[in-house]
Amino acid sequence: MNTSPRTTFVVRVPAFPADGVDALRSPRAADWLRRCRDAAEETRLQAARCSDILYDVVAALPVGRDRSALLDLRRSVHNGRAARARRLVGKLAPLLTPAAERALDRWDRLVADAERTRRSAAEVWNGELDRSGAAAVETASRPAITLELARSASPLTAALDRAMTAIGHGAAPDLDTALSAYAFVVRACMKTTPRGSLSAWAHGVLTDGPDRWDGDPRPREHHAELNAFISLTLLRQLVPPGRLVANPSTVDTDGALYAITPNCDAVRRIRADSALRELIATWPPEGHTMTDATRALAAVARPDPHRADPRRADPHRADSHRPDPNRPDPHQPDPHQPDPAPSGAERTLARLVDIGLLVGADETPLQDPDPLRAAARRPDVTEEAAAILTEVADAADALTRTDAAAAAVPELAGTLNSLSARLSWPAGALRHGAPAYADTVLTTGKLTLDAAEWAPLWTSLRAVAGWIGHADPWAATRARAEAHLEAVFGAHRPIPLTVALHALVRAADSGVPGIEELWSDEFRLPPADDPGLAGLRELMAATPTVDGVLRIDPLPPAPARPDSLTTRLAFYGHPVRLDGRPRFVVNSVEDGCGRADAHVQRILHRIGLDGEQRRAWPDNRPTPLADTVDVEIAAVADSNVNLRVLGALSELTVSQGLSTRGRSAAGARIDARECHVVAGEGRLVLAHGGRRLRVVPRGRMADFHYPAVLRLLLRMFGPSPEHRVQPVIAPEGHLTEAGCRLVPRVDLGGVILMRRTVIVESDQVPRRGAGETLLSYAERVDAWRRGCAIPAWSFVRAVNAAGADKHRKPMPIDLTSPLGVAQIERTTHREARRLLFQEVLPDAAHAPVAEDGSRWFAEAVWEVDI
Repeated sequence: MNTSPRTTFVVRVPAFPADGVDALRSPRAADWLRRCRDAAEETRLQAARCSDILYDVVAALPVGRDRSALLDLRRSVHNGRAARARRLVGKLAPLLTPAAERALDRWDRLVADAERTRRSAAEVWNGELDRSGAAAVETASRPAITLELARSASPLTAALDRAMTAIGHGAAPDLDTALSAYAFVVRACMKTTPRGSLSAWAHGVLTDGPDRWDGDPRPREHHAELNAFISLTLLRQLVPPGRLVANPSTVDTDGALYAITPNCDAVRRIRADSALRELIATWPPEGHTMTDATRALAAVARPDPHRADPRRADPHRADSHRPDPNRPDPHQPDPHQPDPAPSGAERTLARLVDIGLLVGADETPLQDPDPLRAAARRPDVTEEAAAILTEVADAADALTRTDAAAAAVPELAGTLNSLSARLSWPAGALRHGAPAYADTVLTTGKLTLDAAEWAPLWTSLRAVAGWIGHADPWAATRARAEAHLEAVFGAHRPIPLTVALHALVRAADSGVPGIEELWSDEFRLPPADDPGLAGLRELMAATPTVDGVLRIDPLPPAPARPDSLTTRLAFYGHPVRLDGRPRFVVNSVEDGCGRADAHVQRILHRIGLDGEQRRAWPDNRPTPLADTVDVEIAAVADSNVNLRVLGALSELTVSQGLSTRGRSAAGARIDARECHVVAGEGRLVLAHGGRRLRVVPRGRMADFHYPAVLRLLLRMFGPSPEHRVQPVIAPEGHLTEAGCRLVPRVDLGGVILMRRTVIVESDQVPRRGAGETLLSYAERVDAWRRGCAIPAWSFVRAVNAAGADKHRKPMPIDLTSPLGVAQIERTTHREARRLLFQEVLPDAAHAPVAEDGSRWFAEAVWEVDI
């Protein structure tokens, strides 16, 4: 096992420097809010002194009208009713002692000062709201954001244009546009989640020297790629299959053919006669041309695939169609008629392709750097088809040009809409999802870190990985699936993979408890009773919290987990220095199989970097598991992140083969029909030729975006792709008097696994009253957040349900600025169940410095072996 850090790693960097949000934070407004708070507090203290003095005056008077009037004065001062208090002072002056007169006079002056301060503060806040809103709109109108908005055809583009026009005429932008612009700007300055041009992929190195950005972090290479489903559909419709091969998942058993559909969204059992089954079994591995396939079928006596119609197929149905024995079957051959003519063989061939028993040899895969142009260059493609493919490829490539993106988006949409009608695509197929996806790469600069200081953190990262890396959210569901397969087929018996998957489909259809969950598209948190997570919680429960930090240093190693399929974890986070000491602030954790590396390497190839240049970037592979061969699903190996659902179009072009990347069989191909599943071993085992297989998810696509069969393969035979353990291991913290829960920062040997967090229920957050001024609302929010110990500058995350809410990203927000208070008002109007306020770590002071003195946040991807 390699325990030393890798010298190169992937980094993500925002579009703008870290100080880009300073213009949105309004320190002047914060200062006036503080003045209002100080004036109100001084007035309150003076009112308390007046109350004490008047109490003695009242006590010296007999019961009567004078006593009642002085009590009224005391109540008016206590309640801040200045006008009534002034009138009563004028009437009751003969009854007041000199001390009372001086105290009331001072209180009156403080009230007047406070009122003047609030009037001035209101003017400042209104002016700062307009100024910061305009700054947000102007910053959001810079090329990095406008390019991303244009690529996604966002309606915010038109709103920004209107807001910029208003600013040009001396008016303030409307608040909704300003808040939307604010969200984009803070993300482009502080967040590093990949999204087109709002952030860029870069690379980092551990070397001798200071921590800094080496080179200019501004110049970016833009990459755009057509939606994979559109590419797939065009390839299927316009590029004739050169050769047809038998579906590599097809298994002949029990008098039927079992196959995974080419889209990997269903498993079918197809009843067929012995002649057809024999033909499929003896189909040559290199495939048949269309002509040869037709002749081969013509030579077979009356093939009958029994109409498995994919247009009516339910992805979870075991059989796509069951014929009614009481009705005549038009597809059954008549024994009194002669053998089928060649036209009948052609129809049979079309049906076999339609139901997925025969598939085109994957001559132009989506993994090709330029699949549409590669297909257009094929000699068997017609000129018309080649022109269409080239036209769409050109339209997609235009999205990479910053000066042409605004026009390129409608041009691409127009091209695709015209094709939709010509190629008979389903209605509404282009209604959902973006037609293209984009990425940005920083090729001129890199992050350099001092190896001597940062390398020791790898020991802590490995220790953390040992505690959290083996938690599997699908363990219980997988155990139920194993028990079902064992009950159906028996223990320790090799079951063909396709047959086992079909049995699980039937179990889900039949309502066998728990099996349906394996096919679900939900994101799931790891189980709280996992031994590693439970042990880590025990360690944290026994550790005191000091100054809001729960620190375990060093973190002891976790017990070994030989049953786990996880051998490496990838930590996404920020290397920062706190009090001069290196720390790694974790954002998220994934399985460490080089997913980010594979994604970036594909982009580098597409933008034209040669092999030597690409070798300077990391390209990690999964850490081997003893006696196990690592395999990747061919459909998603090295795939782009853009493999997402788009309307009714097909999802993936796949063969059901598994392309291996392990050391024992590098580059070899394993077909699904050659794989077997064994139950009764304590964990489902996928095997090939006596070797255990482990499916590794190297594609950038999250597992819950895969089609159903691929989701199930990963959940049954691979390590957990993601490890969102923070909600599961979070310390209890303590409740404040305001009813909020304070959760400490968790520092495990220099690895900050959790930021300091304040959890509040949505109904605890102040709501803005009808007609209430922004300043008055800000004062109530300020008093509330101070009572809850919420920092003014925080990350806020809205949680809408009891689930993981994985995709809801935190937003930095300043609760002492007009835009921040307006943003919190908008958040409370939504259906948020609770709000999480996290400390802003890192902040701009922790960001690495570039040569020109600017600071740029850097999120590194550090992979460590367990």
